[in-house]
Amino acid sequence: MERDLARYWPVFLLPTAAAFAIGFLIPFAMGLYLSFCDFTTLSNATFVGFGNYVRAFEDSGGFTHALWYTALFAGLSTVLINLFGLTVALLLVRGFRGTNLFRTVFFMPNLIGGIVLELSLIHISEPTRQAEISYAVFCLKKKKKNK
Repeated sequence: MERDLARYWPVFLLPTAAAFAIGFLIPFAMGLYLSFCDFTTLSNATFVGFGNYVRAFEDSGGFTHALWYTALFAGLSTVLINLFGLTVALLLVRGFRGTNLFRTVFFMPNLIGGIVLELSLIHISEPTRQAEISYAVFCLKKKKKNK
């Protein structure tokens, strides 16, 4: 079995490598090339060398301000998101009053996708139950209107 896998590894690697090349490497190389060009469309790109980079950093504060603002935003958001995640994780494992309620409320949105998928599959696979589900939804809407 191991000999077969050792012999056929290119068959398994090729689709992933092709997808990686098409989805990442080729666009990355094209973007890198176009960063050294002056162009309006891809067909009439003229090579200008480092002129675009020189112009970007010589510009009166526009690019450099945006670069520092983006770096600040990325740094602060990374720290704050990690602190928030750590806080929520600590709240989920601490044993204080209301922990179970907090866990229930926190994980409830994860159930919505499964419930929608289940109802969709019932809707598709069992047409007779379709009427029951539709009637239940109709009753809920009617009850809501009467309030």
